[in-house]
Amino acid sequence: PIAPAMLHGGLANVTPYARLKVERVPSSWLLSVLQSAVKKLPNEAMYQFIFDKNKWRCVAPKNQTATPSSLDFEDTGEAVIDLHSHAHHDPFFSDTDDGDEKGLRFYCVIGNVDTDHPTLIVRVGVYGHYLDVPATTIFEKVPAPLKDGYGTLELESEK
Repeated sequence: PIAPAMLHGGLANVTPYARLKVERVPSSWLLSVLQSAVKKLPNEAMYQFIFDKNKWRCVAPKNQTATPSSLDFEDTGEAVIDLHSHAHHDPFFSDTDDGDEKGLRFYCVIGNVDTDHPTLIVRVGVYGHYLDVPATTIFEKVPAPLKDGYGTLELESEK
């Protein structure tokens, strides 16, 4: 959605949704990313999920420069999903994220990685326009101790 509006002239109301057209990412990979993000504390970390030759792979992009509140990395453009950690902080999409995430892919933030309740949020980005989605849109499930920050969203495709 770009802006809420009433449609006139016979156009049908539609509900936006996102769907991954290949198998979802194994949930065990989320635990591996969480463990890696904990090891990189107090800094943030970036992970990219690439679907290639009918299978998923996860890479930490080369040439990452990370601090406790920022991240810079080399994006090859191959990723279907970008996931970055917010280290000790809550997960949220910052103004910097909004400025950087201008492609066509899923974007994720995992926060509070050093606590008993790390949380993941997911959105789909379409060239600077975003829709928050449950993590199970792209991951098989959200394994404990992770919590899906948008888990209560109901998408039209799930009704």
